[in-house]
Amino acid sequence: MKQTLTVRYPQSSQTSSDEFDIDEFCPHCGQPGSQIVFSSMTYDSFNNSENTVAFLVQCPRSDCKKFHIQVFPFKKTSSSSTSIAEIGKKITYTYKVKLVNNLPEIVNNTFPAFKTIYEQSLEAEAQGLDQIAGIGYRKAIEFLIKEYVIHKQPENEDNVKSKFLGKVIDENLSEFPKIQALAKAAVWIGNDETHFVRVHEDKNIHDMKEFLTATALFISAELKVEEALEFTSRSKP
Repeated sequence: MKQTLTVRYPQSSQTSSDEFDIDEFCPHCGQPGSQIVFSSMTYDSFNNSENTVAFLVQCPRSDCKKFHIQVFPFKKTSSSSTSIAEIGKKITYTYKVKLVNNLPEIVNNTFPAFKTIYEQSLEAEAQGLDQIAGIGYRKAIEFLIKEYVIHKQPENEDNVKSKFLGKVIDENLSEFPKIQALAKAAVWIGNDETHFVRVHEDKNIHDMKEFLTATALFISAELKVEEALEFTSRSKP
């Protein structure tokens, strides 16, 4: 919905005025309405011919009334002019926290399928999709464990791929008791994320992520040991 609005500049009494296409849909309640614009401010000073303006906007619905901003790039006819020559499309803000994959690089590089699933699960969690994220983390731990076991025992690849994850943890990680314990804990919580009835009420997705992270750290250490042994076994020049 186009509204004639005043553009204000930082540390300047100069203003500009033009029609801006204010989105009628509130990003909080998702309902349409004639959004109320209270104030504006540009990113850069008046002397910039290309600039960006942010409008403070409120939802008009009585059951919402929440504030948000709508942002538009624009160009003036010249750096000294108050006349606006061109207004760009509204800049979309997502307002979501970006969760970063901070797991060891050697784990991400060695097990790319795990990395992809883990990062997609982070994205789901960042968007507040906690029910989907939990299922994603459960899948991520399965890929991490099975990929690691196949890495250590390539002769058992077909067997590991078809075997239930619980059996893989019990039967193929006996030489790595710390990884075994951490993986089992992560899987128990992960199973709760996928089933109708939650068995472990005192644990949640954050506990699962901590166990998954610890598992990845121990696996990272084992991979680094392999790298160190390969390096130190070389003949000295």
